[in-house]
Amino acid sequence: MNHTYSVQNGFGGRINSQIAQVSAGILFNGGVKIAAYRGFGPSQKYIDSTSMAQKVSNNFQTWSIAIAYQSAGSGKTK
Repeated sequence: MNHTYSVQNGFGGRINSQIAQVSAGILFNGGVKIAAYRGFGPSQKYIDSTSMAQKVSNNFQTWSIAIAYQSAGSGKTK
């Protein structure tokens, strides 16, 4: 990644940070989809504007779950 982007987004000078996402899902016949996502990546540093303290967090180490339903169309064409 670009050095400026890296610094502005809390990655520091590490321009070769490894960022990845793993996902899996199931699509049922009735149009229901269930999926799970897991991100992987480095920690980010930021300054808390209320205390001016430097903090570290890792927003990549999260799980996300998605459930979606799509009804079948009428099947009619004009």
